[in-house]
Amino acid sequence: MTRTETRGYKIILHTIKLYTFKLLLRPLTAALAVLLIAIPLAGCDGEKEENSIANYGSFGADIATTLANSFPYRSPGSAQEKAASVLIAAELQELGYLVWVQEFSYTDNLGVRKNSQNIICNLEGSGFIKLDAEGKDTEERIDDRWNVIGAHYDVPVTGRDYQPAVEPAQTEQTDVEEQEEDEGADASGGQAADPAEQEETTTETGIGAKDDLDTIPWQMEREIPVPVDFSTYDGINSNASGVAAVLTAAKEMLTDQPGYDVEFVLFGAGTDDFAGARAYIKSLSAADMATLEAMYNLEGIYAGDKVYAHAGTNSVLTGNAKDYEMRRKLYEVTDVFYNYRLNSNNNYSLYTNQSALLVNAGKGGSSIFSEWTSRQSDHTPFDQTGIPVVYFESGEYNIKSLDELGVESKNPSFSSTGGKISGTPFDSSSYLETLFKNMAEPSSLEQLYLTPTPQPSESEPAATDETAAVDSEATESTAEADMRDIPRLEQRINNTAFILVKAMQREPSGSRSVSR
Repeated sequence: MTRTETRGYKIILHTIKLYTFKLLLRPLTAALAVLLIAIPLAGCDGEKEENSIANYGSFGADIATTLANSFPYRSPGSAQEKAASVLIAAELQELGYLVWVQEFSYTDNLGVRKNSQNIICNLEGSGFIKLDAEGKDTEERIDDRWNVIGAHYDVPVTGRDYQPAVEPAQTEQTDVEEQEEDEGADASGGQAADPAEQEETTTETGIGAKDDLDTIPWQMEREIPVPVDFSTYDGINSNASGVAAVLTAAKEMLTDQPGYDVEFVLFGAGTDDFAGARAYIKSLSAADMATLEAMYNLEGIYAGDKVYAHAGTNSVLTGNAKDYEMRRKLYEVTDVFYNYRLNSNNNYSLYTNQSALLVNAGKGGSSIFSEWTSRQSDHTPFDQTGIPVVYFESGEYNIKSLDELGVESKNPSFSSTGGKISGTPFDSSSYLETLFKNMAEPSSLEQLYLTPTPQPSESEPAATDETAAVDSEATESTAEADMRDIPRLEQRINNTAFILVKAMQREPSGSRSVSR
């Protein structure tokens, strides 16, 4: 009996009518499919691609656009949210997964009783073999450790006439006590593994604020109609893109097997105080919690300036100290990014927060705001129960105070909402697709990357450039040029999913994968 079966969830047994329903939705994305550049899987037609890293094609982008266009107002407890869950379950079933539904009820912050559902499936990993002190195999195996990979599929928007509530003054759980300029801080708000190491990186590469493309907003040469209401809203960023990355990872792990057991959870009512995640955790037994390795949460990864990965607040200690065990999964994720040179091969950058603010994180003193975030999402209930988390999102952490936390883009196109995209009319497939397509076209700025990242010159040692982490020869490869032609939605979904696939294969200390 599987872990899921013991929790008593309802198995979803869909009829052929469900698949007919799915096929009827496909034409909605036909126009977009013409624009997408589908990349053949490695090995097709007997030819090996020069670069097959994250070469997953348009599967994820198609799912994201279908979900967004079909059910744009999939708010918690709504009929559209329910229909969206059916669509997601059908996609997983078509991949061959046995799908379970966890139905739950909750009361929202207005006192309204609502019903929602989590969609769940799992995949058994190969397990790991423990090694002795000399690095030789033992008879002992590690096969009970598991991970959760999840994303919410709902949105806060209830309809085209939706009026957002006026946001109260920001009350983050961390308060800025002091704003010290850390000499090791990355001017781009990006991914140094350690503040002390970042000082060396900044010095060696010569990257300063004036050189950071992210701090030099480019001006659109073409006028794009700006959405002023929610008539074109569909939540393509938050969180159709996150859902699509989870499903893409689920698809690829069927052939690129994980070492850990993996449970994929698509949460309902995520925008209602993470009700789905809370219901899911409540259903876990003590044994489940004891063997749960980590939770990986994907929020909107499409529209923000950069893709970030964070540890949870449970990894925070005072000063520059950190709880390494609670951040180990974050470091494994960034290791995958560097080891596979995703920046040079695919023009995909993964950052960690290096804002270098000193904040009060409730740990008995000031803590450096680095490698973690106080922003909340479906990982938050796991974080609060002491489970290591890795939180993926797109945004901008090149900030001077926590008042700026939540800014997703410094592009002037989003100036009317202060740089926020999620939950605003800007979270629209039609608008974002046109915007990013125009950004990718040649302009007065010869090299405008989809995720602007400072690139090293030939004389600079690329191995120390945390934002590039590649060699210049790889940067010139034909494969890279091809990958850079991929639309932004497909690029970000596929590369993020690839990181998840490889992270699930990372051996625990003192062990090796059975499949090796």
